Amino acid sequence: MIKLQNKELVFDYFHNGASSKIMAKDIMLNQVCGNPVDGNINNIYLRVYKGKDYLFSPLLGNTKKTTVTFSERQACWKGSFEGISYECQLVIDQEKAAWQWEVSLSNNSSNEVEVDLIYAQDLGLSTEGAVRVNEAYSSQYIDHYVFEDELGYTVASRQNQQTPQGHPLLVQGCLQKTVGYVTDGFDFYGLNYKKTGIPDALTSPKLLSEKKQYEFAFVGLQSESFLLAKEEKKSLTFFAEIKFDHPEATKEKDFAFVQKARDEASTRSEKKDGESFENVPPSIFGDLKMLNGESLSEDDLNQFFPGEHRHVEKTGSKTLSFFYGNHHHVVLGEKELLCERPHGHIMLSGKNLDPGNDHILSTTNYMYGLFHSHATIGNTSFNKFLAITRSPLNIFKSSGQRIFVQNNGQWEMLGLPSAYEISPSLTRWIYKLNMATICVEAWVSPHSSSCYLKIKSTEPLEFLISNQHTVGNNEWENTAIAEIDRDKSLVKISCSSDCLLKNTYPEATFYIGSSTPDKVEFIRAMCPLNGDEKSDRLPYIMFRSKKTQDFGLILTGDLFSSEKAEQKANEDVQGKGLLQEEDYVSNMSFWSKDLGQKFSLKLENSDEVSKLDDIIFWYFHNAIIHYLAPHGLEQFSGAAWGVRDVCQGPLELLLSMGHTDSVKNILRKIFRQQYFQTADWPQWFMFDRYFKIQHAESHGDIIVWPLYALGQYIEKSNDFDFLQELLSFIDNKTFEEVDHQCSVLEHIEKIVDAIESKFISGTHLSSYGEGDWDDTLQPANESLRARMVSSWTVSLTYQAFGKLEQALSRSKYESFAKRLSSLRASIKKDFNEHLVKDDVVSGFAYFQEKGDVETMIHPSDQKLGLKYRLLPMIRSIISELFEPEQTKSHLKLIEKHLSFPDGVHLMDQPVNYKGGPRLYFRRADEAANFGREVGTQYIHAHIRYIEAMCKIGSSKKAYEAIFQIIPINIKEHVPNASIRQSNAYFSSSDGDFKDRYAAQDHFSSLKKGDVNVKGGWRIYSSGPGIFINQVISNFFGVRPFFDKWIIDPVLPVSMDRVTLTHCIENFEVEFRFHIKKGKEQGVQKITVNNKPCETSREKNPYRLGGLSIKREALRSELQAGKNVIDVFLNDSETY
Repeated sequence: MIKLQNKELVFDYFHNGASSKIMAKDIMLNQVCGNPVDGNINNIYLRVYKGKDYLFSPLLGNTKKTTVTFSERQACWKGSFEGISYECQLVIDQEKAAWQWEVSLSNNSSNEVEVDLIYAQDLGLSTEGAVRVNEAYSSQYIDHYVFEDELGYTVASRQNQQTPQGHPLLVQGCLQKTVGYVTDGFDFYGLNYKKTGIPDALTSPKLLSEKKQYEFAFVGLQSESFLLAKEEKKSLTFFAEIKFDHPEATKEKDFAFVQKARDEASTRSEKKDGESFENVPPSIFGDLKMLNGESLSEDDLNQFFPGEHRHVEKTGSKTLSFFYGNHHHVVLGEKELLCERPHGHIMLSGKNLDPGNDHILSTTNYMYGLFHSHATIGNTSFNKFLAITRSPLNIFKSSGQRIFVQNNGQWEMLGLPSAYEISPSLTRWIYKLNMATICVEAWVSPHSSSCYLKIKSTEPLEFLISNQHTVGNNEWENTAIAEIDRDKSLVKISCSSDCLLKNTYPEATFYIGSSTPDKVEFIRAMCPLNGDEKSDRLPYIMFRSKKTQDFGLILTGDLFSSEKAEQKANEDVQGKGLLQEEDYVSNMSFWSKDLGQKFSLKLENSDEVSKLDDIIFWYFHNAIIHYLAPHGLEQFSGAAWGVRDVCQGPLELLLSMGHTDSVKNILRKIFRQQYFQTADWPQWFMFDRYFKIQHAESHGDIIVWPLYALGQYIEKSNDFDFLQELLSFIDNKTFEEVDHQCSVLEHIEKIVDAIESKFISGTHLSSYGEGDWDDTLQPANESLRARMVSSWTVSLTYQAFGKLEQALSRSKYESFAKRLSSLRASIKKDFNEHLVKDDVVSGFAYFQEKGDVETMIHPSDQKLGLKYRLLPMIRSIISELFEPEQTKSHLKLIEKHLSFPDGVHLMDQPVNYKGGPRLYFRRADEAANFGREVGTQYIHAHIRYIEAMCKIGSSKKAYEAIFQIIPINIKEHVPNASIRQSNAYFSSSDGDFKDRYAAQDHFSSLKKGDVNVKGGWRIYSSGPGIFINQVISNFFGVRPFFDKWIIDPVLPVSMDRVTLTHCIENFEVEFRFHIKKGKEQGVQKITVNNKPCETSREKNPYRLGGLSIKREALRSELQAGKNVIDVFLNDSETY
C-alpha cells in the first residue's frame, strides 16, 4: 500500500493506481473502499464529443493502461485517449486537509475536438467503522448544499451526525466553470447501469443538476465543454477541502470558506518526481463485457415456469413478474431495470427454530448476477466467508461469487438474466443467449452449513467462477491461508491474522470445492495481480471448468472443528450432500409444515386471498431471517437482537404458529441478558460468542418489552411453571454473567421496581430516557431525557402490566397482580390528567421544573409544529387505555390527519428540518434523506394500526390496511406506489422527495397521492412476524388464551367462505368462515366437525367480544386427519 499524506490527510493507493480510501484524521471521506481489482468509485472522466455520441475514459485507477507516479504528497496518472494525451495529478496541501486534481490535456490528433471533464467522488464523511457498517445509512445523514456563482457549482457536504471531530464539512469545486452537478450516485449511474455497466451520466449531454438526498452520497461536477485545436493544450483543476467541525447548518454565508479554498487551490500547484508504475488491468475484471439474458416470450415463460401464473405484474403488455407453484416468485429482467433496490434474496441452511445456532449458514444473492455473497456461518457481521456487495447498482463486480463464460475467445460475465426465480432455499437465474440457454441454481442444505452452485447449459461451454472471500468482517481487511487440494478439487481457507473471528473461533475453517471435480480445468487461489510482484496478494478463489454442459461448486465450513469442516467438504464434493431435489423437498417441508404448521388461505376466485396467502409464506421466510440470522438486504450488518424487536416479531410469529418451546428459549436468553445493577436491558445485544458486543444504553421503553413478551407467552402457553425457573443476570459494565440467579418472577419484580423508580416525580408516568419506539425522536439533550414523557410508552406500560396482571391473577401470585392493578389505575389517571388535553392525546409531555406540563405533538404545540402522533393513539386502543368515546374521537383524527394513500403515517407532518443541527430530536433533526421513520410511514406502526382496527371490529379498515402494505401488485391498492420487489417486506413507504425541504413544502401532495412512494429497507424487521400474528390471531381471530381458544374474526363480508388451514393443539384444522351483514360485528356460532360446542363470550370494551372454547373440550372433539371448524359471524362497521 502506498500512502500520500500530510499531518491531517492520507490517501491510500495500491501499486496499480487504484485508490483504497481517503482519510482526514479519523474521517473516511470516500464511501466505498476501492481495491486493486475493481478500482475505485472516485474518478475523473475525459469525454470526447463525436457528433451526438460521447466517448469517455476514466483517468484514474486501474481500468486503463496508464503510468502512475507516486511521491510524498502527489500522484500523477499519464495516458492517452482518442488522440488526446493527459496527465492527471493529485496534489495534497503541505499542512491541512485540502487537495486538488490538476488535469492537463494535449490534442495529438489531426483534428479539432470538443471535450469536457466529469469529476466523481463518493462520500462517506464519517469514521471508517461508521461508514463501512452501512454506507446507505451514512449517506442519509450527509446534507448537501450547492453554491452557484460565475464559475458554476460548488458542493458543500456536511455530516449531520456527530463524529469524534464534530460535524465535518467537505467542499468540492472547480477553478474553471462547471455547468452541471449531481449529489447522489443514482443520478450518476442510473438504473440501466445494472445491465450496461456504463454510467448514464457519461453518455448524457449534462449532469442532472438537481440536489438529491438519498442513499448513495456522491458529488459529480461537469466542466464546461471546450474545443482543443490540433496540438493545443489546456488544464483544469478540481479542488476539495474539509473543515473538521461545522456545527451550524450550511448556508450562503459559508461561501466564504469555498472562496478561500478556491483561492488557495489556485496557488498550490507543484510537481515532484516519484516512483512510477505501469498499470496493467487484470484480464478478467478489466474491460468487462456483461453477458445479459434476452427477453423471454410468453411461450418461453410457459416452458420455463409451467402451470398457472398468478399475480402477474405487467407494464403495458409486457410481463414483469408473477408467482407460480409452491409460492415461487419469478422476476424478469425488464422489472429489475425499473427498481432502485435490486431484487435480492437471503437463504439460510438447516431447519432451525431456536436462536444462537452457530451452524446456520446464511448467503445472499442478487438478480444482477451475484450468485452467492455475504456467506456466513453463525454471526452475520463477523463470520463472513464470502464478501458482500457494497452497492445496489453492482458497481464493484468482483464481490462475492461471479460466473464468466467463454464466448468467441473472450471471457464475459453473466449479468442481468432473462428471469430470476426465488423460493426460500433455492434461487434460479435463466439466461437465454444466442449461443445457449444457461440455468444457474444456488441453494442451501437443510442438514448442514453448506450452500451450493450448479450451472446447466444447453451447449458445452467453458466457465470460470470467481469467489472473493473475506474471512472476517470487512473485505480486504484480513489475510487468510488458502490450501489447494487439486486431487479433490477442494480449497481450504482459514484465518491467518489476529482478527476477531480467529480469536473467537480459533478452529473456524471454510472450504470451496467443485461438486463436479472431473470437469475442473484448474483452480487458482490468491493470485498476484497479473504477475506483478509488487501487487498485494488477492483474496480470490478461481475455478475454471473444461468445456461442459454442467458444472458445480460447494461452499461449507465449521466454526468449531476443522476436521468436521473437512469431512463435510469431502462429502459434498463426492456428491453425498449434493441432493438438490431432496434438499428442495426437505427445505419446503420446513417452511410449510415445521414452521408454517400447514398454514394456507383459500377463497375461490379471490386473487386477494391468494395474494395474502403468498405473502404470508414469504413473511415466514423474512421473519425467520430477522430472528435467527439478523440482517437484511440493505442493512447487511446486524447479527444482534434488539430487545424491542425480538420481543415482538419472532415472539409473535412463533406464538401464532404454536411454537411455545422456542418462545421459552427466547425468553430465557432475554432474561439472562438483564442487567443486575439496574434491572434494565441493553438496546441490543449479540447472542453468540460475541455476547460482549452490545449497546448498554437503551430507550425508555426497552425495559417494558420483556414484561410484555412474558405476558404474551403465559397467555398463549398457559405455562405458569416458567415463573419459577431460575435465570441469571449480566453485569452492565463487564457484560459477564453475574454469579446470582433468581426466579423469573423475581426478575419481573425487579423490572417493576425499576419502572416505578423512573416515574416523573408525583406521577405514575415513565420519563422518556433515551427515547421510545420511534428511533428518529431520540431526545437531543438531558433535560428532555429526564423530564419528557412519551404517551406511547405509558400506554405500552399499561398494557404490559395488564397482561401480567391477567396471568398472575390466575395463579398463586395474586398479591403481585393486585400491585400491578393498582399501578395501572394510577397510570390511567395520570395519563388522562397530564397527557390528554382538549380530548386529544399528545405525543409527548414536558414536565417543567415549576410543575407546569407542556404538551408536545398536539394541536396546542407551538414549538414543533406537529399536532398528531399515531403511536399513542393506536397503542391506547390496543391496551384498552382509551374509553370507547376516546377511541371514536381519535379514530376520526387518524382518518382526517394521519391516513394517506399508502397507509397511516406516524405524524401529520415530518419534523421540521433546518439543515442538520440537533434541536429537539437526534435523527429527526439530522437526517437529510426523507425515508425510513423520518418519512413518517413506517410499516411496523401501520401493522399495529391493523391490530387496533381488529380490536374495535372495523373489518373494512383492517382489510384495507392489510392490502395497502402487501408488495404484490401494490399499485392495485396504492396507485402512487413505485415498482418494487414483490416477495420481500419493506420496512417503510417513503415519499419520493428529493430532500427534506421538498418534503416539508409539499407534504400535502403526499396525502393527496400526487407524490410517488418508494419501498424502504427490506427484510430486517420485526414487521413480518407481527403481520403474520395480526392476520392469524386478530384478523382471522384464532388465538389461544390461557386454558381456552378464542375465535374472534374481524372479516369483511367480501371474504365469505374463506378457509384458513392451520395446526392447533397438534391437529390439522380447516376453519371455514361464513360471513353475512348483520347489526352487530362478531361471531354468532361455532361448530367443530359439524357438532355444536359449548362456548363463552369474551369481553371487549369496544365491541362484541369473540367466543371461546375450553382447550380440553376442543381437544376432545378433534381427531387424526383433517378437522373442520365452521365459524358464523356478522360483518358490521361499528366505528
